[in-house]
Amino acid sequence: MADIDDVYGMLGKPRWEDKQQSYLIIIFGSSTGFGRMQRTIFVCCILIQAYITNEQMGLALVVASSACDLHIDDHRMSWLMSAVFTAQILASHYMGDKADDIGRRKLMLISGSLMILSSLLSALMPEFWSFLVMRFLVGVFVSGPAVAMQTYLSEFTKFSLRPKVLNYVSYAIGLSMIIVPCTAALIDVNILIYNDYIFSSWRLLILLNLLPGLTAFVMLYRLPESPKYYLSVNENGKALAVLEECCRINKGKDVTLASLGVNSVTQPRLRGATIKRNCVARLWYESLPLLQKPYVRNFFLTSTAVFVQFGLSFGLGVWMLRIRHLILQVEENETICVLIKEHGDKKMKLPTVRQGVLNMFLYLYIFLLCIICPFSVIYALKM
Repeated sequence: MADIDDVYGMLGKPRWEDKQQSYLIIIFGSSTGFGRMQRTIFVCCILIQAYITNEQMGLALVVASSACDLHIDDHRMSWLMSAVFTAQILASHYMGDKADDIGRRKLMLISGSLMILSSLLSALMPEFWSFLVMRFLVGVFVSGPAVAMQTYLSEFTKFSLRPKVLNYVSYAIGLSMIIVPCTAALIDVNILIYNDYIFSSWRLLILLNLLPGLTAFVMLYRLPESPKYYLSVNENGKALAVLEECCRINKGKDVTLASLGVNSVTQPRLRGATIKRNCVARLWYESLPLLQKPYVRNFFLTSTAVFVQFGLSFGLGVWMLRIRHLILQVEENETICVLIKEHGDKKMKLPTVRQGVLNMFLYLYIFLLCIICPFSVIYALKM
């Protein structure tokens, strides 16, 4: 019986000489363990990660631009941001548990489809409260692909290559945070549809943000479930069938697992049977090891990086643009604190927000800061 990581090592070996290796294989730092099937899954997961970032970080641009159409004042802005992140916090643990129950691919297909539908509907909402409900649902469903995507990719990747491959996928976060404001700077739409309902640039931006997600989930529909998930639920026959498909795609239709000397597969550290408890108790029991050695330090560092990144991207991305418009309304040189106080006392009206090039450059600077700072924090904490 072969270990599944050893099988991936055999399946990824190219049929050509080392000096003729393809560029994609050289990128991942090894000539073994990463064949055509893995590269297809890698591209799919990059698109999923880009779409997740579009929905999470891109919302700052959408909210700033939709403030006039949906009458979003500071109070409503706080409600919207709180609702979106509360949804993700509440749903993430459940989605992770569900991924172990029904499979990574199935969870991503179901939650991803509902996320795309909710986001599409949010772009069409005529007023704030319906927009708030739709964005809350996006926050719930975005948790599915967010928690399952990297697990899905890693379970198709040889153990020694996983850190590199997952690191490359994470670059999609930075690319999305640059592409979205650039796209917003290029579109200028203002079409009157009916009465006071206007199809504005922010609605088009939401629709354009859907494109990587639509492409990714079409690809995912044609990809197999993780064989490691099948092994974890004692579906060894299905796991072997997926590996056979990988073998055929990576090595050619004439090569089979049997010809490579593999008749059955296993993996170490299989998870035990599902705990017979209610959902909340089970989630707490399975999460408790993260607060204990040897995981607590890395868990703390990762949580700190995510907290800093989300805090910067939304705190600066949303509020700095509103403060900038306040500055344009006064001639005196006042501090930010004074301007905010005057805005609250006098109810100063914000001018129409346009997704102009200058505004988008402001977001580019902020997003580049968001990419750099979390990793600087981790490095400082490790020193």
